[in-house]
Amino acid sequence: MKLSKLASAIAIGAVVALSPAVSTYAQDSKMMNEVKKMDTNNDGMISKQEFLNMMGAKFDAMDKDKKGVISFSDVSKIIYSFNP
Repeated sequence: MKLSKLASAIAIGAVVALSPAVSTYAQDSKMMNEVKKMDTNNDGMISKQEFLNMMGAKFDAMDKDKKGVISFSDVSKIIYSFNP
């Protein structure tokens, strides 16, 4: 199922993007701002739904022709959007 593979790719990429081992201080600061935006109920935690809402918004923004699909290149842009 293509959606499952896409969701898995986004989740794996997000974990990599959120890893402090691969981030510089400036990237960490930008990343934390993005993470804080995900916490829409301000409880200090990111729920699965908050995470999916953010990724869904990024997907929708990249799906310019509104066909419900984006390219693998677009997926990599979503994954690495936490980094400059």
